[in-house]
Amino acid sequence: MAAVAEQLASAAQATPIQRPTGVYLANYSGHAARQAAKVRQDLVSNLVHPVYFEAMCQVALNYQPDAILNFAPGSPFRHVLQQDFGDLRQIDLNQTSLDDAQYLLNKWKRGTN
Repeated sequence: MAAVAEQLASAAQATPIQRPTGVYLANYSGHAARQAAKVRQDLVSNLVHPVYFEAMCQVALNYQPDAILNFAPGSPFRHVLQQDFGDLRQIDLNQTSLDDAQYLLNKWKRGTN
């Protein structure tokens, strides 16, 4: 997978990634990433490093999230997240368009259901 990760890293350099406005939890470390470069590094590193999902959940609990965005495939972890976070709102980006996800996040932010 290292060769594939290198190809992905090259392609990722040409892909614009902005600084996250929320908390992005890095799969490779379980820590919060707040810079675009660290998000890019995490997305590429997922192919060659293990994902520390439980560590990410523990870090996330400290931030007291009110919604979670699951990147693809994401859905397999929905039930695990429900165990740790209860009925927290989740959006699976492999099943929802970015426009629809943004609409839902803005709607929830305004407090409307």
